[in-house]
Amino acid sequence: MYLMLVGILAASVTYLTGLKPPGGMWRGDGNGHSAGNPVLYDTNKLRYNVFFYSNSISFVASVIVITLLLLRTMLLPATAMVLGPIHAAMVLDMLFLLVAYAAGSVRDSHRSWKVIMLFPAVVLVVFVFFFVSRKQTVSRNQTEKAEESTVDGGEKGECKRPQLYPDHSS
Repeated sequence: MYLMLVGILAASVTYLTGLKPPGGMWRGDGNGHSAGNPVLYDTNKLRYNVFFYSNSISFVASVIVITLLLLRTMLLPATAMVLGPIHAAMVLDMLFLLVAYAAGSVRDSHRSWKVIMLFPAVVLVVFVFFFVSRKQTVSRNQTEKAEESTVDGGEKGECKRPQLYPDHSS
């Protein structure tokens, strides 16, 4: 459920910033610009392009996450879909949302390094949390396997742990 919540939130944010990009829109024609065009496009095309493409990628990634989660919900009884690709799409979504924020939020070029430094910091934090959680999952699985081997291989008269999904192949 948390993935669906984050996916919908990211889709909403990217959709709204696509409708009203940073810097706003020109209100009137004149000085080489047209009413309704993004101000950032006319003032700094490179920053606008970085914002536009990273915001678009983030939007598409969030729609993919939502779609995969809906498919998983509908197909779960028939097949168990792994969450790995969904997590990867969500990380991609959040990283490109950060890039769009960085490109659209800084007005002065001498301050842009502060926002740009957020990107490696966030990526580092994501990888640290990933490896810590991965290590905890591996150690938890090893502990559960050790417990199962002592319960399943016990003496006669001992209770075995019931299976939640018994094997119907026999």
